[in-house]
Amino acid sequence: MMKTKLLLVFLLLSGFSASASPQQNINDYFIFQDDKEQTVPVYNGVITIERTPFSIRFFNKQFDKNNAHYVRLSVFTNKEHWKRIKSGIDQEKSPYFNGGSSFVFSNANYTYDGIHFSNEDGGSHFLSYEDTKVKALNRLKKVGEYYKLEFKIDTFILGAFGEKRTPEKVADSKFPEIYLALFNDKNLDNQIDEDELTKFTLKFK
Repeated sequence: MMKTKLLLVFLLLSGFSASASPQQNINDYFIFQDDKEQTVPVYNGVITIERTPFSIRFFNKQFDKNNAHYVRLSVFTNKEHWKRIKSGIDQEKSPYFNGGSSFVFSNANYTYDGIHFSNEDGGSHFLSYEDTKVKALNRLKKVGEYYKLEFKIDTFILGAFGEKRTPEKVADSKFPEIYLALFNDKNLDNQIDEDELTKFTLKFK
């Protein structure tokens, strides 16, 4: 009888372990669409998605003036400009990630009305989270010192600096793929270290 009970407990525990989702790495980025998450490949990988709204998800600590934790996102339609982004340089020497490169927020809630394309102009989105002020990201959950955060995207903003930029819904866009670069200065040393830069391609079906 005791052996039977022990076997039953073992089977129940085994089933729970097999069905439990694996622990996510706080250094990873994720593309979320249609209730599914895809982990972004570490080195210049490709993720294929539908031509519908999607989100970029990642873990990061809360931003404050003493601990400026944030992610910079640059997006390109021009692959050659995307290829120029390299690690191993000072952040301020990058036209995409330097302190003055941020695209302007749309309103007082520090949100964007879509993603802007950097291409030859430079520029990046300043993705940070504060409980009371910055609303560019949705807070999904807290894991220790980190938050899992989400940047929702349903609109592309097209055009060069100094010109009128035109919004276009993701569903109405025509280009087959876009190129993304994300920089998270985890150690706050203003250097673009190799493990702080993630580049990948989003291909549309």
